[in-house]
Amino acid sequence: MKTYFKQARNIENEPTDEVLLQILESRLDNVLYRLGFCPNRRSARQLVVHGKVLVDGQKVTIPSYQVGVGQVVSLVGRAENIPQIKQALEEEAAIPSWLEKKALVGTVKEKPQKDNVEVAADVSAVIEFYSR
Repeated sequence: MKTYFKQARNIENEPTDEVLLQILESRLDNVLYRLGFCPNRRSARQLVVHGKVLVDGQKVTIPSYQVGVGQVVSLVGRAENIPQIKQALEEEAAIPSWLEKKALVGTVKEKPQKDNVEVAADVSAVIEFYSR
């Protein structure tokens, strides 16, 4: 988290809290969760580590990989047969406006904005803590 905070703080002319949220939301494991491919972030991490995820057609095994605007995220064909994934795909997940989903393929349309992100934490408290 400290590394992400330092990255967010070093970007000039942008509010640190918004940049920090963009960095965290753009992680590959979070993108999979937000697209509704996985029931939770923990299973999304496992899916990535086991090599079941492609970004722009290339296998990525790093859950913290930063997915950029325009990149395409997809699941390897066998991944849809995993019971947890199958169940998550059957449920209708609310896809954020910054993502687009078609079957087992998702695209990042734009950077996530602070208004579009549901956060269950006090971001200003996190920033205050790491500012010391």
